[in-house]
Amino acid sequence: VPLCYPLKIMSSRSAVRDDLSVPPRELPLSRTKDRAAFDRAVYFLLKDVRQLMSYCRVPRVTKDILGNLDTIFNEFLRIDTVFSRQLEQRPRVPEGPLLVVPEGPLLVVPEGPLL
Repeated sequence: VPLCYPLKIMSSRSAVRDDLSVPPRELPLSRTKDRAAFDRAVYFLLKDVRQLMSYCRVPRVTKDILGNLDTIFNEFLRIDTVFSRQLEQRPRVPEGPLLVVPEGPLLVVPEGPLL
């Protein structure tokens, strides 16, 4: 899912890219001297999480970022579990060749001129 505010993952120096501002800039997701930039980065991260929830059609539970991410992950785990159960219940394909070809020529062409 292409996010409105892409993330730059760099361990403790991760950032949110704000490509919508002029000029584009990166806002740190760690506390620095610029508290306003950090607060804005967290706000953009919240917007990205809401975008993911909307894309996945998961209802928003709270304004808490971690709580919403937990909801998304649990929804995907539930869907994955249901899908794997459906796969287990499908009839198995028999092993061995699916098409048995008889030995000998498959097409017999008569000799001589064709009318």
